[in-house]
Amino acid sequence: MKKASVYFKVMAVAVILTGLVQIAAAQPWYGRNFNNRGFEKQEFCPRNDNCLRLIPDLTDKQQKQIDSLRVIHMKEIQPLKSEININKAKIDALILEDNPDVKEILRLIEENGKLKTEIQKKNVLHKLEIRKQLTDEQKVLFGQGTGPMPMRMHDRDRMRGNF
Repeated sequence: MKKASVYFKVMAVAVILTGLVQIAAAQPWYGRNFNNRGFEKQEFCPRNDNCLRLIPDLTDKQQKQIDSLRVIHMKEIQPLKSEININKAKIDALILEDNPDVKEILRLIEENGKLKTEIQKKNVLHKLEIRKQLTDEQKVLFGQGTGPMPMRMHDRDRMRGNF
């Protein structure tokens, strides 16, 4: 009887510890750079931000020039992104048909590839135009993040093969 009582207590403690470990493991952990974990907070550069806020000593003239370049760039990029989204919707609609047109689906995929390439080219040219506005010291810091970025939703999608 005493042996069974000890066994029962040990099993109860093991179950409680297992539950506590699972509860602790289920809590979000965003990385060591987040301030809510007691570590030093670092600034991150969002994907669409050129990290201008991390570049020291930007003059008002530089900031205005870079802002105007960014507006022009966004006006060039937005129609391309919209076209990609339209093509994705067309592809989804074609796939759901009883007799999907494979040639049309593949053509839309190719077109999206060309559009994405065009966006990447425009992004690089935009960054080079911004670099022209900076001093040598500022160029060193331009485009550099300050640490690893937390995984974003679209990163998880890409890992699963969803682009």
